Amino acid sequence: MGTAFAAQGISNILYTWLVAVVLREAPSRVGLAQMAKLDGLLEERKRLAEYYTELLSEVAEIALPGAPEKCGHTYQSYVIRVVQGGMAKRNQVMESLDALQIQTRPGTHAVHRLGYYAHKYELKPGQFPVAAACEDTTITLPLFPGMTEAQQQFVAASLKKALGSA
Repeated sequence: MGTAFAAQGISNILYTWLVAVVLREAPSRVGLAQMAKLDGLLEERKRLAEYYTELLSEVAEIALPGAPEKCGHTYQSYVIRVVQGGMAKRNQVMESLDALQIQTRPGTHAVHRLGYYAHKYELKPGQFPVAAACEDTTITLPLFPGMTEAQQQFVAASLKKALGSA
């Protein structure tokens, strides 16, 4: 039994019940409350992603995310790919956005390049060139609940400018 509970005179049986029932139910209740909001959250993310796509669809320097209509997409992130220039151009674009306080990050990781997997499975950096290219050329744009059209317009305009100057 925890010492804080013992100091308060809570018995082992009560302590066991607290841990087994009350403390385990609390996260479940939070999870259930979040699940009730899921459809709305997904719909908002889809709307935000569609607006980014509208704003950026004419930008030849990037490839936009998408999914076949039957499959759908949760848009947990909005990841673009810089078509030419490799990691150097991607990094220049990210630095330009960072200077404007627009937070980005690489869109994905090539697992074979991560230390644990590279060492454990003796993987070489050049073994999976498509995965490496995805790591080197993708950018995750800001996408969050409550994001406004004005914020997305600022990100899109800044990205276009950064691509032109990169």
